[in-house]
Amino acid sequence: MKYSKYNSLIPKDDRTILYNIATDGILMLNPEIADIVKTNMEDVSKIKEIHPELYDAMSKLSMVVNDTDNEEQNVTNLWKMEDCDQTSFYLTVYPTIDCNLHCWYCYEQHKAHADMSQEVLERVFKLIVNVVRKPLKNFSLSFFGGEPLMQFKSVVLPLMEFTKDICKQNNVDLHIDMTTNGVLLTDEVRKEILSLNLQSKPVFQITIDGNRTEHNISRSTKDGNDTFDIIIKNIKDTLRAGMYVNNRFNYTKNSVDSFIDVLDEFEDLSEEERKLLFFDFQQVWQEEAYREIREKAMNMASFYNTQSCQVRIEKRFNKERCKNDAENQATINYDGLVYKCTAICFNPGNAEGILNDEGQIEWNERYKKRMALKYGNPVCQKCKVFPICHGGCSQAKLSSGVHGCILGYSQKEKDDIIKGRLDYILRTGKNN
Repeated sequence: MKYSKYNSLIPKDDRTILYNIATDGILMLNPEIADIVKTNMEDVSKIKEIHPELYDAMSKLSMVVNDTDNEEQNVTNLWKMEDCDQTSFYLTVYPTIDCNLHCWYCYEQHKAHADMSQEVLERVFKLIVNVVRKPLKNFSLSFFGGEPLMQFKSVVLPLMEFTKDICKQNNVDLHIDMTTNGVLLTDEVRKEILSLNLQSKPVFQITIDGNRTEHNISRSTKDGNDTFDIIIKNIKDTLRAGMYVNNRFNYTKNSVDSFIDVLDEFEDLSEEERKLLFFDFQQVWQEEAYREIREKAMNMASFYNTQSCQVRIEKRFNKERCKNDAENQATINYDGLVYKCTAICFNPGNAEGILNDEGQIEWNERYKKRMALKYGNPVCQKCKVFPICHGGCSQAKLSSGVHGCILGYSQKEKDDIIKGRLDYILRTGKNN
């Protein structure tokens, strides 16, 4: 037997925590017991001799593993099982890449009137018919853009209704979500969606960029008009209509402190409405990952938690892998070109396939390359944070061509990730 490569000993007050990042196993150790672990890592049989109960506890949490165990391969095998799951399908649709806002950090190249045609929509219908059949149990339909609600009547609503009917006929659970700036999420739109009587209420991801002042600097209309009050009102009206909102907070060094003010905007929500609202703190990716900024954001997130708010963990402390790495996932652009990632410019050079007239996806060589790279390079696989980092997403691997650490983490940053993950589990009791 051997000491797991994914174990870490982390001081905590007057104790030491033995934490395994692969299993999320946690043991609280007093100084004497911690010393037994520290001095016998190379020969865990001595731990068994000295303290059998400790050894048994470590074994149950996979902190001690067989000598022949390839731990990184075990991690990868679990991911492969997830990626090859034939019971779920994830479809993301871009009704348009046009947008009604002008956000400074947006990576997309918006085009006026770049909207999905009826011809392409018919192809999407055929794709849904093709995939919604046994052994499928869950179908996820996501809308992205651009601003998808700019094509609500012509694309979004027809797709929702069609997919609802097909899933019902085939006893498949349907889940719908939409990434929208929230400006066009009006009473009329909500009424139309509610009239569909969907199996489960859709989830809207809506971004706020700080308090009123900071948000309006970042997220104005193309005409320069403010959007904060409109979006806040639409978020609250959506919650009152019984639908979920994931309120994404995009923070920068200038805006991070201002999110304390945003909490006041939701003071008048009822307890039931609060249950439908989630907060997600994410740093604007164009800004350097200053540690002190991230710490401020995490402290802000912790404060939100104390106010009975539901806060999602920052991605680098989260074990959830990007659904775009799944085999049963496709992103259909307005023009019928197929992609895997939503965080890229949608130009033909980045496309990984095309949706043909029969509703079948014809994947290209770029897609095949992505699939070959998605489980990380040898450097990634040997890294201590591999179970949570995943070697970076497949898009990063595809784009970078880096053979070392794709994300460029220093050892200190890796240690911070492990500690951050542990702190999250201890704070929330969750291990998602």
